[in-house]
Amino acid sequence: MSRASLLTSDRPAARDRLPRRGLPERPPVFRTAKTMLMMLESGEGNGDRTGEAAGGETESAGSSASRGDALRVLIVEDEAIIALDIEDGLTDLGVEVIGTAASAGQAVDLAGAALPDVIMMDVRLQGGRDGVSAALEIFERFGIRCVFLSAYSDEETRQRAAAAEPLAWLSKPLSRERLETIFRQLSPHGPR
Repeated sequence: MSRASLLTSDRPAARDRLPRRGLPERPPVFRTAKTMLMMLESGEGNGDRTGEAAGGETESAGSSASRGDALRVLIVEDEAIIALDIEDGLTDLGVEVIGTAASAGQAVDLAGAALPDVIMMDVRLQGGRDGVSAALEIFERFGIRCVFLSAYSDEETRQRAAAAEPLAWLSKPLSRERLETIFRQLSPHGPR
């Protein structure tokens, strides 16, 4: 299977199905795990993952986080330290991390606003919904597929997630080597 076919399904691409009237070509970059962690340490964290950065400035698609045609990934993980570790690993691979969500609702909202290429989705999340529920809704609404991350890999969970056409399953604790293998396969430029 080619790299291009890994990221696609029979559904039209999310960017092709959504009306784009009056929207900028690329949406703003949302807070990343590093920004969230700095905010939590400084007492500024209010749970809102979009909008202004910790310094009061809005991060834009033209910032240093933007890497042209790099794979754009949304991280959905409710443990800030794990999200930060994932972000560091992906950034080292040249992946553009467009933001971090800690709940299913935030994941759906950010996916709809930013339209990432791939979502790194933890199965167990804060709140009443889990990552599988969020992944199913995101896939249905936007056609975006996930790489699931979980300490739980029971067959029932995998069967529930099958309708979202997951790209891969990664087990916690996360191995940098496995993360690298998966995301190099998904990269538009292939393995380096």
